[in-house]
Amino acid sequence: MRPEGDIEAIGALCKMAGCPDKAAEFLTKKKPNGQYFSVADVSEELTAARVIESERSMITSHVNPNQGAVGSLQEIEAQATSYARQNRGKETPNLYAESGTTKLTKERAYALMLEEHPEVYGAFVAQHNAKGLIATLERAGIRLAR
Repeated sequence: MRPEGDIEAIGALCKMAGCPDKAAEFLTKKKPNGQYFSVADVSEELTAARVIESERSMITSHVNPNQGAVGSLQEIEAQATSYARQNRGKETPNLYAESGTTKLTKERAYALMLEEHPEVYGAFVAQHNAKGLIATLERAGIRLAR
């Protein structure tokens, strides 16, 4: 006979795993030595089944910093973050020094993408150019101290 706490725990594990119908199966299932499955055994089986299911339907994507159309700094930042996550800890050549390597970081991925897409950075600078803002203010009658 099983303790009531084990019965409740196995039922709860099956419910959390999304298969409450398996609770009865696990409550009656026995090991080769004739003992009933313990709560830990049920947890291991459910976890293993979840891992297999997860791997079967896994989505993978890879971001190449040297390809693709990029329209804004926000897109570059998002791609750099994704690229750095996918290549965490990977050794890469130093960006501005001839020798040595260093680990890839979000900042390094961002710098690589900016170098690959200078037009995006140029558009950002043009949009935020202080000369244009000053000229607009002066046309509106506001004089700035220089």
